[in-house]
Amino acid sequence: MFHRRLSILSFRMRSPLRDAETDRSRSERLIRFVDEIAAEVTAERSGLAVRYREACISAGFASDAAGTTVSVEREERLAELSATIIACERRLMTLGRHLQLLAEAKADIGQMMPEIVRTEPTSISGD
Repeated sequence: MFHRRLSILSFRMRSPLRDAETDRSRSERLIRFVDEIAAEVTAERSGLAVRYREACISAGFASDAAGTTVSVEREERLAELSATIIACERRLMTLGRHLQLLAEAKADIGQMMPEIVRTEPTSISGD
């Protein structure tokens, strides 16, 4: 009975080595997760950038054509392209901010466990 009371009043800590390994494992998973999300955002941004350039080119041609002949269809198309371009610019800015936040998160993880980030070959860029 006395031994049982002592066990209630005390506990054993895990070894520092085990804690370090647990922290390392969690940090590695966080880094992989951040890298996966960054890859998704980068892919979305790349595809959107292509569509943005195409919309800008189309708007330029529609604007040139509208200057010579006034057409309701051309004016509607130009307004549609303008709205698309504005929406693309907003989304590209948002995706850039997402990449910046992900880079900051990765840096924060790196401050907790710098040896992990130094060994990771991936990089995140908001450019």
